[in-house]
Amino acid sequence: MARGGDIFMMEGLTRPSVRLAMHGFGYIGKIHVMAAQLAHLAGGTSLSPVWELCVVRDEHSPSGQLASQFFSRLSTHVEELGTAGLAGVDIVSPNYLHEPAVVAALRGKAGIYCEKPLASSLDRATEMTRSVIAAGRLNQVALVYRFHPAVEEALAWLKSGILGRPFTFRGVLLHGSYLNPKRPMSWRLQSELAGAGALLDLGVHLFDLVRVLLGEVCCVQAQLRTFVAQRGNAMGVRQAVTLDDWAQVNLQLTNGVLGSIELSRVHFGLEAAYFTIVCERGTLRIPLDHLQPAEVHLLAPGRAPDLPDTTQGLSAYRPAKKLTEDVLLCCHTTAIAIFLHRLQGGTLAYPVPTFADALAAEQVVAAAQSSAALGRSIRMEHSPLET
Repeated sequence: MARGGDIFMMEGLTRPSVRLAMHGFGYIGKIHVMAAQLAHLAGGTSLSPVWELCVVRDEHSPSGQLASQFFSRLSTHVEELGTAGLAGVDIVSPNYLHEPAVVAALRGKAGIYCEKPLASSLDRATEMTRSVIAAGRLNQVALVYRFHPAVEEALAWLKSGILGRPFTFRGVLLHGSYLNPKRPMSWRLQSELAGAGALLDLGVHLFDLVRVLLGEVCCVQAQLRTFVAQRGNAMGVRQAVTLDDWAQVNLQLTNGVLGSIELSRVHFGLEAAYFTIVCERGTLRIPLDHLQPAEVHLLAPGRAPDLPDTTQGLSAYRPAKKLTEDVLLCCHTTAIAIFLHRLQGGTLAYPVPTFADALAAEQVVAAAQSSAALGRSIRMEHSPLET
């Protein structure tokens, strides 16, 4: 697999530096910059991130002006992401703008770090993934719940065999900001731009955890609902919301495990995020909304499995809890530290989420959309792409 561009020593710095570019600089872009700096300060990476280029829609917008304080230069031309010498390109733009950024980045030699979901449609996500694989490019996707400490522990418990065979699971990711009908229309609420609502925006995280913890999905049955049917745009004109606010998805895995996923953007005041697994000799609960260990309940007394040491596990890349108690910042920091480690040619025994993994999660999303539209279960055919 081809690695990224130049990693070099900057004058006055004792650590090697890495040249990075970013596509977009909205909320999540700011989180990525914070995470990269925290990863460096916390010792999760030996590389000092140097933000050379930010491609934005408007250099004079508030986001563009803020970006100018953190990046050496700004541009409105996506083609510049193929600039020679960049080691990594971080894509944090809206879903429907990811593909041109990936195409541009592939013209250079940079590794690609992309926010989820890959694209607004399964066809475009599939084409992007094939292009990245064909180029042999180092790639990673921000399915960051994989790097939650309780997920790492849960994976170790399941692999140890102490809990026995998994029977069933339940995943919940409930947000609340879209219950307010006065929240204005945005691209996130338009199917042609976002692809889906809670099902895609939140669902890819939990569908990915299903795959990494338990196995491949073979059957999907879903219900979708839109509760706030119209919203006003910037001009005050009412527009139809064409995406789901809530989704309930029942899954069957190829190994016979059954489970359900609930996703919402309207659970105001009742926000929650967790993943539970029932096995033949006990149960697991993963508190995705807190930086706490996995809860394990055994039918009979048992010893906790040995977790991977810091050369293979995630503790070497994760910031100390006293540096951040925010779940998502911690997970993003760990993920980006690992991406920078991989840019140096490093490897990791822990499963790192790639474009192929993100595509697999988005295939479940597409099956759920079909199920809801047709009112019946959908069987999935697997033809996995490997990175």
